[in-house]
Amino acid sequence: MPRKEPSYAGIYPMMSAYEKTENRLRELNSAGLILHEKRLAYLWDKAKLLAADLSFGAQFTENDAFRRRYGEVTAALQEEKQTAAAFSFGSSQLSALHRCICTLERAYLCRILAKLAGLEDCVSFRALALRLFRDNPEQGSDRVSYLRNVYADEAFHLFAGILRDPTVTYADSFSGVCEDVYYARTRFCILPMENSSDGILTGFRSLLAKFDLKIAAVCEVSAGDGSLTRFALLQKNIGLPERVCEAKPVYFRFTLFADSAEVLRDVMTAADALGLPLCKIDTVSASYTDCAFAYDITLECSPATLPGFYCFLSLEIPHFTPAGLYEQLESLR
Repeated sequence: MPRKEPSYAGIYPMMSAYEKTENRLRELNSAGLILHEKRLAYLWDKAKLLAADLSFGAQFTENDAFRRRYGEVTAALQEEKQTAAAFSFGSSQLSALHRCICTLERAYLCRILAKLAGLEDCVSFRALALRLFRDNPEQGSDRVSYLRNVYADEAFHLFAGILRDPTVTYADSFSGVCEDVYYARTRFCILPMENSSDGILTGFRSLLAKFDLKIAAVCEVSAGDGSLTRFALLQKNIGLPERVCEAKPVYFRFTLFADSAEVLRDVMTAADALGLPLCKIDTVSASYTDCAFAYDITLECSPATLPGFYCFLSLEIPHFTPAGLYEQLESLR
């Protein structure tokens, strides 16, 4: 039997069919908003229970018991959403929309957890890095290692403006530059990362992964032919140099390893929802097969937006590596 459409003639007797439909949509939107507000309040309650049940510090995402409990809570949330979707639509055609809504709710839950942990109270990136990444800057001068040439010299002069009494060590190879930081002979080193003609310099990117170096600042140096080379100031830990002006945009970069587009979509959905605009994504092969890729993702962030997103990455994404927290410096020219 054909489905009988509901009649609103008694409710809207003097309205056209179009006006009746518009009014009905407004009513549904209002009801949906009320349900959404109730759902957010429910997530707050869930986050408070998580915070109360377990040891809750700045590194709570590393607590195995907390991670298990978080997994139980989010699994229950997803099951509730799947039940509601099946009841409302009776098909799997909205699976992508359902996944997006679940991702948004988990991102919001992570933001609440970061807030309850006091991470959003950090007013500067230095204070945040100390709590979130446990960056503890070394005392004394900022010694820098690099392989000397005219372009690296210019990059050093740019970086010197954000360092504390910088001094230089000249290495005889790019591997030696990285070893100086790895073995704590210097605090920083300088490497070229990409240029306008070749794009990503994969050999130097491999050095960052091999020695587990993190980006502290970047700058662009112009060659005589008009091409640009981007240099990175690298260190062991994640954090900003002492004299960085935090009034300028600060970027968070991480490497995501994923075998499916859904994981990348989840991460970008969470970043957008939590207020971290996308700046750049670079894709490089992560293995000898074509099915696995590494995505170097760069987002603009603030001390208020980064904690919730980093919590989301730590709890939801099994394979990611923080690559740096940095500012891009202006050229001297």
